[in-house]
Amino acid sequence: MRCSLFFIYKHPLNKLPNALIKARIAAQISQQELADILGIHEQRVKEYEDTDYQCASFVEILEVSTALGVQFEIATVQVDFAEIEAVKKAWTNGAKKN
Repeated sequence: MRCSLFFIYKHPLNKLPNALIKARIAAQISQQELADILGIHEQRVKEYEDTDYQCASFVEILEVSTALGVQFEIATVQVDFAEIEAVKKAWTNGAKKN
C-alpha cells in the first residue's frame, strides 16, 4: 500500500528535475498521462525529462509540479498522492465528457 504523502529531500534546488521525475514514477503516472493532464504532447514531457527540465520554463516546471502534487517547502519537496489522484480523476471525468 502506498502512503498518501511522500517526501523527497533535495538540496540544493538544482536537484528538482530528478525529484519531479521520481514523483511521476512514484505516482505511477506515465509520460503520456502527465502530458494529457498538462494539455501538451507526450514528446514535450519526454524532452523535459531527457534534458533534466533544462528546456522547460519556470512556469512549465510549476505546472508539472502542480500536476504531480509537488509542493516546495524550504528544502523539502512534498508529493501528495491524494492530490495526484484527485487531479487524475478530474481529468478522466473531463475527458469522458468530451
